[in-house]
Amino acid sequence: MGVQFSLQPLASAVEAHLNQEKRALEKKSRSALGSWAPRRADVYVISRQAGHTQERLDICALLWSHNIRADMMYDHAVLVHDSNDPLLSAQEDGIL
Repeated sequence: MGVQFSLQPLASAVEAHLNQEKRALEKKSRSALGSWAPRRADVYVISRQAGHTQERLDICALLWSHNIRADMMYDHAVLVHDSNDPLLSAQEDGIL
C-alpha cells in the first residue's frame, strides 16, 4: 500500500483561496470606509467626444498643480463607451 501527495495542486488551491479571501476583505474594508476609502483619483475628466485630449490634459494639469488627484478618459475609451459607462467605470474605480 502506498500514498502519494502532490503538493503543487494543494499549494495552488490554498493560494487561490487566500487571494479570494484577500479580495473579499479589501472590498469589505473599502465599503466600510465609504467616501474615505483610498482611490486612484479625486476627479475623473471625461469628454463625450473624441479628439479633445489636449483640453482634458490641460484640465488635469490645472488640477494637479493644486494638488488634486485627477485622471482622464483617453480617446479610445470615448469611442468605446456609451453615455453612461464612463460614470459607472469611474464609480467602480472609486472615483466619486
